[in-house]
Amino acid sequence: MQAHSKPVEKLRLSDDCMNLFSVGLDGMLCIFEVRDRDPRNQKKQQATLPFSQEILTDQNAMDKEVAELAGLKQEDEQLREPDNNNVEKGIEMKRQTDKISSLQGRLESDKIDAESKYLSLQENKREAMNNNENKRKDLLDRQQEEIETKRNEYSQKMLEDSGRFNQLQV
Repeated sequence: MQAHSKPVEKLRLSDDCMNLFSVGLDGMLCIFEVRDRDPRNQKKQQATLPFSQEILTDQNAMDKEVAELAGLKQEDEQLREPDNNNVEKGIEMKRQTDKISSLQGRLESDKIDAESKYLSLQENKREAMNNNENKRKDLLDRQQEEIETKRNEYSQKMLEDSGRFNQLQV
């Protein structure tokens, strides 16, 4: 079954192994129900996944940076082992510590940037909704004014026609 128009970027199973999630480069998220023919596995309860507020591409970047951070921490722990305490190891430890702190700082700044972008987008959305609501109210007011004008014109015309009709009857 073809679900994506471009290559698939990521596949994940839900925690209960009942759903398969696929994300493609076309920006689509597809959810497939996984059916197991083994009767032992059919008794599992279906658990729902919580909705995510993260953007998938940002999560991928975040995963890479977290993996890099874990690797740096592991290297740092290896360097801290007490078997060789020489100057080169101390310099390498300092370099690793600096890398870790800069990576942590970058992660924090990316998180703060993403949150501020989210808040900015929310504010823009509110402003757009308020502007649209004001435009809608203005259009309704103008429509009401036009309706009143047309009613008055119609009433005036009816009075004139009624007066002419009365003159013709006399």
